[in-house]
This record gives sequence, structure tokens and C-alpha cells, in this order.
Amino acid sequence: MTYLLDKSAWTQAPQSKEAARRIADLIRRGDLALCTVTVLEILYSARNAEEYDRDYARLSSLRWVDLSVPRAAVDVQRGLAQRGWHRTSIPDVIAATAAEHDLTVLHYDSDDERLAETVKITHEWVIRAEKATADQRDPDQQGPPDARPPGATA
Repeated sequence: MTYLLDKSAWTQAPQSKEAARRIADLIRRGDLALCTVTVLEILYSARNAEEYDRDYARLSSLRWVDLSVPRAAVDVQRGLAQRGWHRTSIPDVIAATAAEHDLTVLHYDSDDERLAETVKITHEWVIRAEKATADQRDPDQQGPPDARPPGATA
């Protein structure tokens, strides 16, 4: 199974050893993909140019997938609006991308459950919610400890 990374899963890695291990393992196996919207979200959170460059290097080595027809995200948003779940559009793009490429969204956000119900995609929590607070890591570290595929250099 290949996963499409959501920023909510990525940001759990500094908080949880289990999340960090899971993401790093998926990267090493080549089972983690991301889309441009997720990369933009992650890189937007960089506190300086050094963090930006570090995270960009980690992310750029992963498989990137994007929507071939970006308007598909509007269809996702419309389905959510019809259920009264209309909100920010970024998760809608991620869900539409997962649907197009038959990927499972890896997340840490309850909104992805509603998206999965609406769009009929598969999703998994990167860790159980209670594990995030019980399994602490260095809060200054963003992303998994070694988010590079085998053979990649820092």
C-alpha cells in the first residue's frame, strides 16, 4: 500500500517516536508519496531558510503526485459543502489527489475521516491520538528523524 502524506502526519513526527518511525519506515520502503500542496504546507512552516532547505531536501526525494485535473478538488469541496462540512480547500486537493492515484491518506486530523466518507478514499491515522502526547520527542525537530530514502545523503 502506498500512502499520500498529509501535513498533519508529518508534524506528529517531532511529537511522537512512533509517528517518526512509521513515516521514516514508509520513506525507506518507497511507500510514501506527497503532493505539491502538502509540500507547500510543510515548507511554509519552516522557521528560517536553513529549516526550509533541510525539509525541502527531505521531501524532494520522495515520489510526488498531483492532480491531472485540478478541478477535481472543487468536486470534493462541493461534496463536503452538500453535507455541511465545507472548510479550507487544501485537504480537498489532497483527498482528490489520493482518489486519482488510488493512495491512502496518512494523516493526524479528524477532517480526513469526513473526506474519506465523502470522497470514498482510504485513510489511516499516523498514530492513535493518545500516543501523540504520551510519546514525546524534541519539539524543535520537524519531520521524521531520518526522512530520506535509502542511499540518499543529507
